[in-house]
Amino acid sequence: MKTTIVPMKQGVVVYQYILTYVGNLSFSEGTGVVGVNHADDLLYLWNFLDYPIYGDDIAVQQIMTQAWTDFATFGDPTPPGSEFSWTPLGNVSYNNFWNISGPNPAMEHNEYIQERMEAWKYILDEVPTTTEPTTTEKSTALSNQPLGIFLLLVLALSFQINI
Repeated sequence: MKTTIVPMKQGVVVYQYILTYVGNLSFSEGTGVVGVNHADDLLYLWNFLDYPIYGDDIAVQQIMTQAWTDFATFGDPTPPGSEFSWTPLGNVSYNNFWNISGPNPAMEHNEYIQERMEAWKYILDEVPTTTEPTTTEKSTALSNQPLGIFLLLVLALSFQINI
């Protein structure tokens, strides 16, 4: 199946993901909460608390760090030759995302998340700004756009979701 890549409003390609993998590094571990907590993905990217890592946690950590490194290097989290396929958002009316649910992430769609993304789209498109940015401000914002959109979507999708 060929995916048509459609640049978003500012001419950038957008990649969406959701982390649904609850591993040994999850902040919810031992709390009785069933699901992924906000910022659990950071534990797999940096493991800054020096928790012991084993089993599927190692695979998830390797997948995530490779995808983030490839995105920073190539502008594509799963470039040609990658073991996985994380396709960019090709149609804003049908939000696909890369579900990191364990050692075998896959592209998926979910109606609940679709509704949430439509709410964000409405907010971003309809809420008026108070001032028009200057040409210099616009060019600076556009040069940071891919990372900014990537981080915004990471934040929007990293809330606890039980799929």
